[in-house]
Amino acid sequence: MSNKFTDNLKAKGNEVKGEAKEQYGKATGDVETQASGTFDKLKGAAQEKMAEAKEVISEKMDDLSQKFEDKKKEDK
Repeated sequence: MSNKFTDNLKAKGNEVKGEAKEQYGKATGDVETQASGTFDKLKGAAQEKMAEAKEVISEKMDDLSQKFEDKKKEDK
């Protein structure tokens, strides 16, 4: 299972790769490479948002689990 660090690293990698491809495409007039770079940048941005969402969900699940355990201890 991936963690926040690796998810963010992959996202940034795609964003950097995309920027490089996009700039190369612009410089050479290669519209296909430019479009591919834009896609990679968008993919990286989406991966970053997914990493953030996974972190929030994980924190909420931990909170719920702790509340459940606390409630079980109270009921004993």
